Amino acid sequence: MSKQIRKVTSDRFTARKYRKDRIRDKISGTADCPRMSVFRSDRHFNVQIIDDDSGNTLVNCSTMNEGMKGTIKANIAGAKQLGKKVAEEALKKKYKKSRI
Repeated sequence: MSKQIRKVTSDRFTARKYRKDRIRDKISGTADCPRMSVFRSDRHFNVQIIDDDSGNTLVNCSTMNEGMKGTIKANIAGAKQLGKKVAEEALKKKYKKSRI
């Protein structure tokens, strides 16, 4: 049985919450080396580069963004394309390394 996190909580949501908390205890991003967060649903990917010290999202790319919607799917090829896009955006803002 799942622990009550919100009004209707599924086992999948609960497992994802505990996994996220366990990772966040170990990994923290700074301005020099920000943290990269990757979320994959059945249809979309979302990648963020986050500075935890200031609490800001530095780079955000998703398959739902303008210009990418409908062209990238949630598969291996789509992940490669999105990775290249995230790298380009990060280099534009002069971030060369991150923690995953």
